[in-house]
Amino acid sequence: MDTATKPALCVHRPNGDIMKFTEYHNGLYYFETASASPPQFTMLQTVASNASNFSRREVEGARAARTLYRHLGRPSRRVFELILANNLLRNCPITLDDARRADKIFGSDIGMLKGVKGPSSSVPSTMPTTLPAHIMESHHRVTLAMDIFYVNGIAFFHTISRKLQFRTIAPIASRNKATLLLETMAIIKLYQARGFIVDNIHADREFECIKNELLPVNLNTTAADDHVGEVERSVRTIKERVRATIQGLLYRRLTVLMIRELVIGAVKALNMFPVESGISDTMSPRELVVGTPKPDFNNLKLEFGAYAQVFEDNNPTNTMASRMTGAIALNHTDNIQGDYFFMSLATGARISRHQWTELPISQEAIARVEQLAEVQGQKLIQKGLVFEWRPEQPVDDGMEEDEDEKNEDPTLDEDEGAGIAVAEQAHVGLDDGENAADEQVGPVYDQGEAFGPADVANIENIAEVDDEIDEAHEVSANESGEGGSASGELDVLKMDQMEEEQGAGSDGVADVAGVITDEVAAAPPANTGRYSLRQSRNRTYEHLYPDHEINLCTMGCKKLSTNLREAHCCFVGYVMTQMTATAGIKKHGEAAVEALFKELAQLDNEGVFVALDASKLNRQQRRQALRAINLIKEKRNGALKGRTCADGSIQRGLYDKAETASPTLSNDAFMLSLLIDAHERRDIAVADVVGAYLNARMTDFVVMKLTGDAVDIMCQVNTSYAAFVTIEKGQKVLYVQLARALYGCVKSALLWYELFASVLTERGFKLNPYDPCVANCSINGKQCTVVWYVDDDKISHVDPAVVTSIIKAIEEKFGKMTVSCGKNHSFLGMNIMLNDDRTATIHMPSYLDEAMAEFGEELGAPVGTPATRELFEENTNALPLCAEKQTKFHTIVAKLLYVAHQGCPDLQPTIPYLCTRVANSNTQDWEKLRRLLRYIKGTQDLTLTLGAENFLSLKSWVDASYAVHSDLKSHIGGAMSLGRGAFCCKSAKQRLNTKSSTEAELVGISDYLPKIIWARMFLEAQGLTLSDNVLAQDNQSAIQLACNGRASAGQKSRHIDIRFFLSRTVWCPKSYESSIVRPSQW
Repeated sequence: MDTATKPALCVHRPNGDIMKFTEYHNGLYYFETASASPPQFTMLQTVASNASNFSRREVEGARAARTLYRHLGRPSRRVFELILANNLLRNCPITLDDARRADKIFGSDIGMLKGVKGPSSSVPSTMPTTLPAHIMESHHRVTLAMDIFYVNGIAFFHTISRKLQFRTIAPIASRNKATLLLETMAIIKLYQARGFIVDNIHADREFECIKNELLPVNLNTTAADDHVGEVERSVRTIKERVRATIQGLLYRRLTVLMIRELVIGAVKALNMFPVESGISDTMSPRELVVGTPKPDFNNLKLEFGAYAQVFEDNNPTNTMASRMTGAIALNHTDNIQGDYFFMSLATGARISRHQWTELPISQEAIARVEQLAEVQGQKLIQKGLVFEWRPEQPVDDGMEEDEDEKNEDPTLDEDEGAGIAVAEQAHVGLDDGENAADEQVGPVYDQGEAFGPADVANIENIAEVDDEIDEAHEVSANESGEGGSASGELDVLKMDQMEEEQGAGSDGVADVAGVITDEVAAAPPANTGRYSLRQSRNRTYEHLYPDHEINLCTMGCKKLSTNLREAHCCFVGYVMTQMTATAGIKKHGEAAVEALFKELAQLDNEGVFVALDASKLNRQQRRQALRAINLIKEKRNGALKGRTCADGSIQRGLYDKAETASPTLSNDAFMLSLLIDAHERRDIAVADVVGAYLNARMTDFVVMKLTGDAVDIMCQVNTSYAAFVTIEKGQKVLYVQLARALYGCVKSALLWYELFASVLTERGFKLNPYDPCVANCSINGKQCTVVWYVDDDKISHVDPAVVTSIIKAIEEKFGKMTVSCGKNHSFLGMNIMLNDDRTATIHMPSYLDEAMAEFGEELGAPVGTPATRELFEENTNALPLCAEKQTKFHTIVAKLLYVAHQGCPDLQPTIPYLCTRVANSNTQDWEKLRRLLRYIKGTQDLTLTLGAENFLSLKSWVDASYAVHSDLKSHIGGAMSLGRGAFCCKSAKQRLNTKSSTEAELVGISDYLPKIIWARMFLEAQGLTLSDNVLAQDNQSAIQLACNGRASAGQKSRHIDIRFFLSRTVWCPKSYESSIVRPSQW
């Protein structure tokens, strides 16, 4: 630096860039960030950047110190340094400096944080800021300006008050009248709580619909081509703050939650300090309107996007569960304790925590954030976030000015503009107290068990598909189900909710559109002399019918109009047969009311509800009350069916998985039980318990809330409920305690299972330890078997009278059942026929017909194979499928996956491979699916016939195709048989790469062997002991390795993991003869 030449400091960075620090008038030097090409710098630390400050030897020493720290059992930092400083370890090359460098490079040890960290308590106290009398006297009347804008497709409702300069912002789900009114009234009440009176609101014409509801507040709306300048300038200021924040972030994508909190954080910062053009030089807008004191320096601890390990208050605390979990810092919660909001890296949910430890950002944390964002469909942010007034109408930068410099033209006439203002956190500061509940953003997937009908459209819940699903990045899970939290039904309600809010059925949409068109046509011409900060944005109303909400499948509508209003009408009028109760009543009138009346009457007769006095419930109990979901289902014959369940999503964090996971019948257990029934010529009955869950009593105190029309109908069902009805937010509310396990509650499935299993055990049945949904009892010297999947039961015994007696015993406990007897049955979507030759036939034609119909295109002529030899080849140049076809692809593959594991094993390995393509399906995958459906078209009459020559000999086959996938992983297949037909079939991509076909075969044996072992133990628990268990393998070297283990491993096989020699250890028990045979012995 030569100050005589130029008063500046020039820092030459390793990448060749130069950072110039210019001298300020007071003698200090500063770097102008506006001149930097983003992202040049960041205050966030990564492990890699920390390590770059030390030599290679120093970094290796730090790694060795961290390794020694773990070997010593993670003592406290002080004790570890004491050990090294006093040379308490003999021959230890690690120095004290190495340990301290490890802390600087890697931060605190995560294992220690998760295992040792405990809760801390603090009880701070503070008083709201007193509002000066002269401010209240001169400025107690407030003028607001408000508008709506989008950030990366997320809608925000924004207001700003004149003179006070206080901003509010809230994410909103829609722009309908109800939402606009709700958000506006919340802001008005916020000002009233501080003593201000909102008497004027300025907004654009979109808010005209709530003008009468806001009286006596005067709402002034602009012309159709004019806008409120002040709020639009405020949006640009927010955009500038957000853009400045993301420049230093290390993430290429941000999740929906992070984007939302980023925008809210920008508004918080603008409210935090006095504004130059405001009414006070010492009090911030937040102090003026909310009363929050000045920010505490000690609470400003984390930067947005920082990585931390946050404390988890496990209950009970004396377990080995982790005490900390990884999270990304979002915003301060604004409570007096100094808590922060974080995004959990495990779930993607927003959580609030008081304790955390900040760490350098690891590449794993960055990858996890980007993975969550990619699942939510968020784009790369290299060019910044996309600010829009509405879709496809960007917020141009214009002549942006920072709010600290100038916010408004003080000479602007009050009738021509609107004020400027912002609260925090979803109308920031309204209800985000110290105990803000964890909030889930994006999809949450429940893990299920291994058997279920395909109309659940559940890929993860089918047995032995873990391999495929992992490769597909967890395609989908529990899109709907009887025992879940009704999240699947909530997804179905999206269109219904839009229909409710807009008052639109198939005709209502056209009416709304007509009103909109008339309003736009009647709008006065633009006044070119008016003040405007941006060019006019043409208002459209296509946002009322967004593409992602319609998502038509066009199952029979091949030529559907592209007009959004017409498409919405078609979807609601013809496709959507399940709707909310409100929408159903609007559409069907008294018929819908009667259907819902019957449903609620049935629940009341079963003793499901106990009315509660709302005044005796505390605030937490009311907030945690489950929402009642009332639906109207229009059946194919035109009849209406009412359905009521609980929204159990709020219960997810209240229970451990072991408290809610219910066993379900596995596919393999069902197949083996069917084989036994056919071989012993048992009489079979299939029964369905009506309202199964309602038979189980709820063990916990669970509150549910009914609202709207459901309250009136409930009072008609039972007049005693009328005394417990209360009014909340202008609508009737009825709180009830759930005395029975209602569908939707997270524990309902487990409570029903425990009840049904206890009924069987009381009658002498014993559960099979290898599938707890199979129960056996010896009656009259013969075995009676009951298998059940939730409320569907299969009962078998050689004597029909015994089967009838078991059915009567179950009916005595649970009421009249729907029973099917004879040799032909329908069980979980499978058509089952028992044959005279001791075999059973399985056929699933309805599922195959539905799959071909849902494809929606001409299939072509039938073919002889489900796939060509190019099945595993991937064309990287193939175009991705549109959203409509992706949905179809997912649905059809999920349906056929269930079929492939039940009655059509010939669909494997095509279906398992297509499962791996669901997340990123393209046109090539679409054609592979077409090929499969062409094969089904020609073979849909084929059936699966299973039989057993005897239950003494079990034969299994395992084979592997070496390096056939695009990532050079192998594919394995396996099946077993008792004489006729194959069951327990598996076709899956291997999880690891192998060096040779021999190694691939050995890994295949290791992967399939647990099925063989399970089948033997299951049969033994059923009273059948195998005398011969044969595994067929066609690779001579693999046979030697499987039989001899390491003894047959040469130089080229020494690397094989010991776990793949499982067959050597468990394959030769003394109780029966087992062998691995060569092809000549098959």
